[in-house]
Amino acid sequence: MGVGYWTVAEARGKGVASRCVQAVTEWLSGGQQIMPAGEIELLHAVGNEASCRVAQKCGYVLESVLAPMPPKFPSEGHRHLRTRVTNR
Repeated sequence: MGVGYWTVAEARGKGVASRCVQAVTEWLSGGQQIMPAGEIELLHAVGNEASCRVAQKCGYVLESVLAPMPPKFPSEGHRHLRTRVTNR
């Protein structure tokens, strides 16, 4: 399962993306049964420091660096992962 987002320029730097990603993450990994997710990934281009901060702020760990896949993804990417913690 993956989470993605885009913000307009006027909303950047105001915490909008991180609040939305956190809300969706909590819903996906919470107690709901519609779309439960054991792990959720967040992908972004290397060099997109704002998206890296959003991922980190929302508890996503940098899992790997992805190789470029031109033409759609011409530069390397980051794969951040958040794993659901279950009570045993």
